[in-house]
Amino acid sequence: MRSLRILLALVLTAVGAVVVLRPSAPDDRTGVGSAVLASTFPPQYAMGRPRAADGVPMAATVRDSTWDLAVGGPDPWTLSITPPVGRDVEVGRYAGVGTVPTAGRAGARLVVDDQEVPFAGDLDVLAWDVDPAGRLVRWDVVLRTPDTTTVGAFFGQQRAGPAGPQAERADAEEHAAASPVSLAGTHLHWPSTPVGSVPVVAPELVRNVSSAPVALGAATLTGPHRDDWQVTEDGCSGRVLPAGGTCVLLLGFSPTTAGPRTAALTVTAPTGPVTADLAGEAPPGVTTLVVTRDDGLGQGRLHRWVEGGTTALVARRPAPGVVAFSTGSPYRLSPEAGAATLTVGGGRPRLGPSHTGTDLTQRWARVTLDGRGWPLVVGRQTVRRFDVDRAGTVLAADLDVVLHDPAAPHRTLHAQLRFRDRDDLRAPAPPTGLTLVEVGGTRTVTWAPSASGDLAATVARLVPGDGDDAAPTSGLPLAAGRTPSTVLPALPADEQWTVVVFAVDTAGNVSPGSRLPVG
Repeated sequence: MRSLRILLALVLTAVGAVVVLRPSAPDDRTGVGSAVLASTFPPQYAMGRPRAADGVPMAATVRDSTWDLAVGGPDPWTLSITPPVGRDVEVGRYAGVGTVPTAGRAGARLVVDDQEVPFAGDLDVLAWDVDPAGRLVRWDVVLRTPDTTTVGAFFGQQRAGPAGPQAERADAEEHAAASPVSLAGTHLHWPSTPVGSVPVVAPELVRNVSSAPVALGAATLTGPHRDDWQVTEDGCSGRVLPAGGTCVLLLGFSPTTAGPRTAALTVTAPTGPVTADLAGEAPPGVTTLVVTRDDGLGQGRLHRWVEGGTTALVARRPAPGVVAFSTGSPYRLSPEAGAATLTVGGGRPRLGPSHTGTDLTQRWARVTLDGRGWPLVVGRQTVRRFDVDRAGTVLAADLDVVLHDPAAPHRTLHAQLRFRDRDDLRAPAPPTGLTLVEVGGTRTVTWAPSASGDLAATVARLVPGDGDDAAPTSGLPLAAGRTPSTVLPALPADEQWTVVVFAVDTAGNVSPGSRLPVG
């Protein structure tokens, strides 16, 4: 391998490329680990096959500043992580991750069955330990791409090395370390899923890590929002696993209410239960797209898409100053759901009516319907609402577009978009007064709940690092509900951990997080 790298370097140098070589020993770490990868591509395709493995070969290789984390075995896949420019990979959540890193954003690549998946989502790095020789000896990464939709999504977890702290009591942690069974996924985080969606499914694998048969009890769902998940296939409850044997569960997520959601999967073993935490969120509001056309072919046909069930609507930014709203369907269950795209460009839409032209330096709009585009049109767009966050993600939009062909004025098209439509767009006030209290060796974090009158729940999470960019589904679960306190698990003395607490209102809007360092 080293000879091949040197030869490749000589060839690239000969053609004028700049190559940085590092010694091979510190760059590679090979061992065993666990991995889960779910996909909303159709399951009959290789890309859509759910993957879960425990005790499989894992390898970590660094090239310059990019780490390739490879899962071996019969279902290989690789996650590559490049930190923001000028930084090293650190624990914590990376939001707005694309393929190419920038000064403020990490980059990532996902390769499944030798096919690269464009990355546009987030990473939650729960553990990342590099030894003095530069070898990655422990990692635990939760990934979602994209994180904002169930259309064409991949999500899962990859981990190797000693396990990190769990958001459980210390005695539960001791049990988990001695349990005869292990779970491939310990933290499963679904992409944003509309209320009432068809279940979005992730696999979970249970493995007998002992040298004797193990009788499993029931696989159950617990936690504050357990009704949002279901065990769609159960190959484990009541089974006796031989030494080294495995079984698989499929977990489906279909949220009933907007906002962050959390639950847990528990599998009973002879020495007690083993648990994986489950997290997801449902976007607030109602999303609809209505297109009416009269092009001489459709005779005024009306098309209507409502998000939920087998339909989802995606907001993307294919280029600076351009936003595309596309209909789609998880698992492609509804082919007609992927039939429309409304694209607006020319910078951020201004409130009120404006002319829509064909010159891309102006404000413009295009509609693709049933594979047919309307590129040479003029008309008018009326924007009633267009809200984005600091990362440029569209939070809510309300706009109408009327287009016609100057050469054939009778050919018209009217598109009406309501994206995350709701009366309440204001986030609730955050919780305040976070305080750490220690009594008799038990550490408790308390807070004053949000002062907002429409408060529905408070969500507390334990996240590695300083909590920057943390979301109400990041890290490990601590509490979700009305109780203004939470008990901390035992934490390693040499690691930084932060409690982040969020308020959620009745519309599903989420406050900024309030942070308290606890380790």
